[in-house]
Amino acid sequence: MIPSEDTIYRLDHVTRESPEVLTLSFAPEAGELMQFHAGQYVYVDMIERPKRLPSRPYSISSSPSDAFVSVSVKKLGAFSGALHELTPGSRVILRGPAGNFIPQPSMKKLVFIAGGIGIAPFLSILKGFVGRNAQDQEVLLFYSNKRREDIVFFGELQGITQALRGVRIVYCLTQQEEKADEAGEYRRFDGSMLKQYCSKFGMQDYFLCGSVPFVTETSQVLEHAGVLCQRIHAELFY
Repeated sequence: MIPSEDTIYRLDHVTRESPEVLTLSFAPEAGELMQFHAGQYVYVDMIERPKRLPSRPYSISSSPSDAFVSVSVKKLGAFSGALHELTPGSRVILRGPAGNFIPQPSMKKLVFIAGGIGIAPFLSILKGFVGRNAQDQEVLLFYSNKRREDIVFFGELQGITQALRGVRIVYCLTQQEEKADEAGEYRRFDGSMLKQYCSKFGMQDYFLCGSVPFVTETSQVLEHAGVLCQRIHAELFY
């Protein structure tokens, strides 16, 4: 049974972000676009497939002010592979929004730590900051990937650093064989990196997003460095 039409979305356009990542932008088939907070996610459910696959959650990578809802998907597993096969006009069900991975207005000093496609909710959050010209917002983003070609949203992220003076990005490439202009570090995030870039690292709020091993390891690094657990907010990709 298909839910009411206000939950059905059509794929409007597709953007290739990297060899393995697509951004799929959906518009409602009828009714108004769902309202969400930057940092939340939606459940995606297939309609037009012979074999029904269980719904999966994906972080929203678009801004709440955009005219569509976007999810950025790495081709990994049956469901994500099926999403990569969609073409404009394809119909899906979007349920949500859900999640509390949302910086509060009182959090003026933020550290974001993203692994791979875990950058998706941070892009939404940062675009929200740009939308309201939040020049008093301080954000340090550590963005970890294996190689330069794995970085997604590079152009958009660089544009954000130009628009907001308080945003700084450190690109960490852990398996890059040759030097890359974009890279700030060629190693995994660790305590020494935290102390190098954060002079008062105990005063910030930390948001982590990525795979289970990445988030688990990064949380341990922060706690070992002395960051209070109540300042650590995590979103895990399974």
